[in-house]
Amino acid sequence: MKKFALVLFCLSLGLLSRSQSSPAQQQAILLRRIIERNHYSPRPVDDSFAAQVYQKVVRRLDDDGFLFTQPELDVLAAQRYRIDDELLGNGWNFLPQLAQLYTRALQRADTMVQALLQKPLDFTADDKGLIARDASPRYPPNVAELARHWQKQFKYRALLSKATKAILR
Repeated sequence: MKKFALVLFCLSLGLLSRSQSSPAQQQAILLRRIIERNHYSPRPVDDSFAAQVYQKVVRRLDDDGFLFTQPELDVLAAQRYRIDDELLGNGWNFLPQLAQLYTRALQRADTMVQALLQKPLDFTADDKGLIARDASPRYPPNVAELARHWQKQFKYRALLSKATKAILR
């Protein structure tokens, strides 16, 4: 098995050195080839596959809807059916666009959290349905709603902590 992996690695390096594409794109093409040849139940790399990859990537990056807004995901969703084409070596837009969006979302979330930690939480507001865990997350329509989502999460965590301490006494 080690010999097979070594041969596969050497072949991939040879193939990658001839290509003019980016290292990330070369790795994606290599990954597609490995999956097609060595997976126990290979699937065709088509639009259906691309849609599932898109859905899983977005879910794993932001399952609770604390990073992305719906308009940001709408822009990214335009690339959803091109993932398979990119894995086949035709262009390379999705991953760089996703990485840029994710980096920007993480920086924005950090800024929001820091701002929320600077002032006390307002427990006098009548918030209903603070955190509803649905099968599919709902993403806020804008940054203001995203900040409100974070604030509700902080309130929920504070109340949960207080209730847990009261129960354990």
